[in-house]
Formats: sequence, structure tokens, C-alpha cells
Amino acid sequence: MSAGGVSAQQLAEIQARLNAATPGKWLYGRHGRIVVADNDSHETFVAIAEIRHPNGWARISDGEFISHAPADVAVLVEAVKALRAALEPFAEWARECSISATDDPADDETVNELYPVKTGDLRRAAAVLGTTQEKET
Repeated sequence: MSAGGVSAQQLAEIQARLNAATPGKWLYGRHGRIVVADNDSHETFVAIAEIRHPNGWARISDGEFISHAPADVAVLVEAVKALRAALEPFAEWARECSISATDDPADDETVNELYPVKTGDLRRAAAVLGTTQEKET
């Protein structure tokens, strides 16, 4: 992950892994197994992983974390997409302002009175949106 956040490529790779995972509701089952219910009735399950702890006992918190991971990742991916969409109208402006800003962190002044934004904030916004560009010389 870059300092600016998750790149579009990284987000696509995360989405691809999520899409490739075993579909269905993941549950933490008996004996440290992560299982996927094969239908809504939860009559049969497919074991997809087993958690082993050095002392032989699976930790419930590990099982709960792993079993919730697909749903949690899906929520987070959608949240990142929504935030990017909300910020997209400002991407070009942030990129242009970050190019014209100095590279000296000590010179992190407000861009102007109309847009009271620090140049460092503009650089970070441009990086998050994937619109950074080298300063023209």
C-alpha cells in the first residue's frame, strides 16, 4: 500500500480476490473450521479452512475475524469506491495545485484565500486519487 492510500490497481486486485473467494456466508464452525453455508438454509456446509493454534485450540476471535472477512472487505471496497467517486470532481484541481506547490514541507502554506487548503493536503489528496504527477521543470 502506498503512503497515499490504496491505488486503483490495488483496489482492483482486492476486488478480484474477493470475487474469487468461495461464495456464500462464511461461518466459524466447530473444531476451528471456517465453513461456508452452501445455501440459505445452512443445512450443509463446505469447510474451506481450519485454524490451528500452537497449543492445539483454535481462538474464537481468530475464527470470527476470518469468517467475517469477506463481508467486511466487500463493505470496505465499496466505501473506498464511494469516497473516490465523491472526490473525483476535485482530482484535477488537486493535481494541478500539487504540481505548482513547492517540494519543501516547511513551505506548506495555504494555496489562496478562496481555497484555504494546505499544499501538503493537496499532495495527499492527489496521491489518494491517483492523479499525482511530477513537478514540471
